[in-house]
Amino acid sequence: MPVAGGEPPATTVLRFRAYPVRQMVDVTLAAMAVQHEDLFPGVDALIRSQLSTIISELGTNIVKYAGSGRILLRSLERGNTAGIEVVSIDQGPGIPDLDQAMEDHFTTGKTLGLGLGSVRRLATDFERQCPESGGTRVRAVCWWPAAASRQAESAPPAQPAARIGSRATGPSRRASHQADAPGTAEGLGAEDRPLLRFSTLSHNRPALGQSESGDALVVLDHGNLGFRIALDGAGHGPVAHGLSSRAAALLRQHLDEQIAGLPLTSEGLVMLSQAGLDSLMLETASTIHAQTRGSRGVALGMAVFDGQAHRLHYLGIGNTRILQLNWKGWEGVNRDGQLGVSYRRPQVNHYPLSPGDLVVQSSDGVRTSSLRAMRASRPNSELSPEGILEELLSRTNFNDDVSILLTQCHA
Repeated sequence: MPVAGGEPPATTVLRFRAYPVRQMVDVTLAAMAVQHEDLFPGVDALIRSQLSTIISELGTNIVKYAGSGRILLRSLERGNTAGIEVVSIDQGPGIPDLDQAMEDHFTTGKTLGLGLGSVRRLATDFERQCPESGGTRVRAVCWWPAAASRQAESAPPAQPAARIGSRATGPSRRASHQADAPGTAEGLGAEDRPLLRFSTLSHNRPALGQSESGDALVVLDHGNLGFRIALDGAGHGPVAHGLSSRAAALLRQHLDEQIAGLPLTSEGLVMLSQAGLDSLMLETASTIHAQTRGSRGVALGMAVFDGQAHRLHYLGIGNTRILQLNWKGWEGVNRDGQLGVSYRRPQVNHYPLSPGDLVVQSSDGVRTSSLRAMRASRPNSELSPEGILEELLSRTNFNDDVSILLTQCHA
């Protein structure tokens, strides 16, 4: 929505949900999601009804014509307006004539053919694409005045991410309660602090007697966000290597796809609130679990460094480690389980970041006791990051795969 005499206001993603679609019950679950006040607060009942119809129409098309796909829901704020975006993505045969498909009563199947035409009428914004790579992508957004949404966002029941963050240290607790307010220091308008940059050293070594490591590491940077992920496949050797490598490839592809659709500032910063980033991480872990189901299992340690909010988000499942390599620094908390085998919805923990901080992530080839002992033995200033990595490797278990990510924060 343009602003008179200036650039159009930027769009902020407040919440994010994704729903795999394979059968009609999946469509129903996605359509019901917009009816939940705790997931999408401050939405008028009429708009909720319109959104449910949009989701039902798009999801039904996925099931009928593509067989499977995804429905993405995003809660947005743009200037004085709020909205919910619905995106349907599939890899089906596509639509040969998009304009003809928008006409009422046109169909290639035994249906009334009202789907895309009705979606276009119900939505404020509407786009549809059939990429050359195949499939169909449809985007529909319903916008409304943002005042009601802001009031609902400020209510305590609509702050689940803040409650999780309040279990951390004092600075993290103060930060987490500001997270869902775009334009604050915790959100997207932190003009009074420098943007943090991140440099990372990595090492991945197989267990003694193995030619391939059962661990895998993922390093991705998108604007102000740095994704640092450690994966530990169950066991050792080729099977564990194949599993962790596959999970790493799925993670890269999934995150690239999701973040590519997020709005950016003119400086290239990702506009995503704390709650939205938490939702993205949880949805990513759930997706990788579903795609590796039936395997021997893989442990996951996913850290996202937010250089603008000066905050780290961490989600851990199974035997991976993360800690701040400072005297009395914080340590991450993992949930028991393994992706592909035993999965319970994890918590996303939040920790403050400052220039000069060193954060170590590792598989269980590096014992937690060794990390703690090294943290207590000397100040960080006595060793370069390369020296720290070398000393960490000297403390590892040679009978296990070992992977390490050492990330330093810079102003």
